[in-house]
Amino acid sequence: MVAPTIPRAPEMESMRGASGTVTPAVGGVRRTNDLIRLDRVEGPLSYTRNMFELEVSHRFSAAHAVTVGGVREELHGHDWRVTVTVRGPRLDEEDLLVDFHLVEASLKDVVAPFSGRTINGVPPFDRLHPTAERIAEHVASGIGPKIPAACEIASVAVEEAPGCIARWFPPTA
Repeated sequence: MVAPTIPRAPEMESMRGASGTVTPAVGGVRRTNDLIRLDRVEGPLSYTRNMFELEVSHRFSAAHAVTVGGVREELHGHDWRVTVTVRGPRLDEEDLLVDFHLVEASLKDVVAPFSGRTINGVPPFDRLHPTAERIAEHVASGIGPKIPAACEIASVAVEEAPGCIARWFPPTA
């Protein structure tokens, strides 16, 4: 038995090399360099249809000691992995959300002071509790001003051990 096929919607068609004009049921289509873009849907509930995300990760080794349940743990090290996710509704004139290298360099700049050190002794964690959650928040505050205004940080994830991940998300309005 052959299953019936469902025709693809225009936004699901192959994006490169499509021939002819594609006109979806709802407006907002434009063609640039043979790439179909569905940027906006117009009407009473106008909204941005596309959302792009870019993710950059960086690893570093550092130690910390945290207090859990009123008991301070012994100083111990981790091979930390920090992942920054940036999102935005549109691509720039080079069809990029943001250059990977910009986000990567910004991330490395923010975590460089911790690499190979005890985080408890490095500002701001000489005053703050150096939990993975606070480190994620610190990374977000350090990178936020460095990304283009058309983008925003969607999340920062800090993995201090395999499977142990803390995430920071921007506050909702």
